Amino acid sequence: MPQVAGISAQATRSWVNVAKAAGKGYLLSFVEPSANGENEVYCTEEDLDAADPIWHECLVGYFVGKKLSFRLVEMALKHLWGQQLLEVKANDQGFFFFHISDPEFKRKVIEGGLMTVARVPLVLQQWHPMLELKK
Repeated sequence: MPQVAGISAQATRSWVNVAKAAGKGYLLSFVEPSANGENEVYCTEEDLDAADPIWHECLVGYFVGKKLSFRLVEMALKHLWGQQLLEVKANDQGFFFFHISDPEFKRKVIEGGLMTVARVPLVLQQWHPMLELKK
């Protein structure tokens, strides 16, 4: 295993180190698992309201029928939406998150009808705290 300043790569990538880095500025607390064995976490309205405000400026979308590369999606929509598209993120389930701070522009995108990238339909909706990522 490669060494970095006397520390193995395994040590630098541990969950402890990830949690330490992510925990700066955030309070972490243990949540007791539910009795029925399901992986559920219940959030109060206060928790939901405290969500990072950047999420309220995001549209969430996925492509129907075909997986497109992140780079293709990012380049195509930055070309189409211009400077209104501030950032693009994606998860491993095929969902894309488009940061657009202008509410009027977001409304026009949502109400603009069918959108495609490389002839693959893109389904979009406004992010909200109770959004379930389901296709």
